[in-house]
Amino acid sequence: MNPLIQIKLGITRFLGPDKWNDILLKSGFKKFKKAQPELAAEVEKNIKYKDCHKGERCFIIGNGPSLKEQDLSRLSGEYVLTCNQIMRNPVFPQLRTSYHFWADPTFFALSPDRPEDMEILEVMLSVNTNDNKPVNFFAQEGYDFAKRFNLKEKLDIAFYSHRLELTDSFNNGIHFERFTPNLHTVVHYAVAMAIYMGFSEIYLLGCDCTNVITAANTRLMAGDGAEYAYNISENEKKRMMNRNSAISMEDELKSFYEVFKGYRVLRDICEKTGIKFYNCTAGGLLDCVERKKYEDVIGR
Repeated sequence: MNPLIQIKLGITRFLGPDKWNDILLKSGFKKFKKAQPELAAEVEKNIKYKDCHKGERCFIIGNGPSLKEQDLSRLSGEYVLTCNQIMRNPVFPQLRTSYHFWADPTFFALSPDRPEDMEILEVMLSVNTNDNKPVNFFAQEGYDFAKRFNLKEKLDIAFYSHRLELTDSFNNGIHFERFTPNLHTVVHYAVAMAIYMGFSEIYLLGCDCTNVITAANTRLMAGDGAEYAYNISENEKKRMMNRNSAISMEDELKSFYEVFKGYRVLRDICEKTGIKFYNCTAGGLLDCVERKKYEDVIGR
């Protein structure tokens, strides 16, 4: 193990993860600014989003197949947060998404030599529709990637750095202008940003949590895209196979556990801060967030 990681683990065990998070937010960010001043300056700009939607409500859209059963056109006029490749869904332009999120480092490791990777780049750019250009939030791994492909000339991009440990009793606050918790799915980051923006009501859609099924089917060569709210191209199937070959099934299952833990901790944060947090997904595996019917909520 890297000696620096060993030292960090030792300090974390001695002080406790929440105290270590406090240290990272203060002195750790100062070191970050010295080591990566340009990226740190971009992260600090996120302060403009703090409480910018205080008292309003938003809908966070995953990419689960349940979206096929719901009328997303009814979200017109709502604040919508989307993620990953939902642009492949033909109804995407109707969503007029306000904010879009990317987190998985594999999306920022694209090679011009691989057609399946360049297809992802085209999907990224398609987040801009004729009359709507949302803010795109990229995880820190996407900073050099955005520079390499000149994406800031084409997209409205903000960057966030995820370096805190998400504990069961996380009490360090959400700080997108410094460090956020290290979360395990892109929807988690969208929820955390919605909390940071001050939304008083947060509703989930398309959060089926079928990731483990996708991972298994891809390995079994049985995936046909049924786990997504859009059709999977042959290039995308190839990219997914390349990704899965680099990640063990053991790590996939550990990550799956962290997905559910993340939702539970974010739920607890919402409860402590008086934010209403509901799951309007039609079906799915997510059971730790109170359910409401999408039709009842959107019909108000």
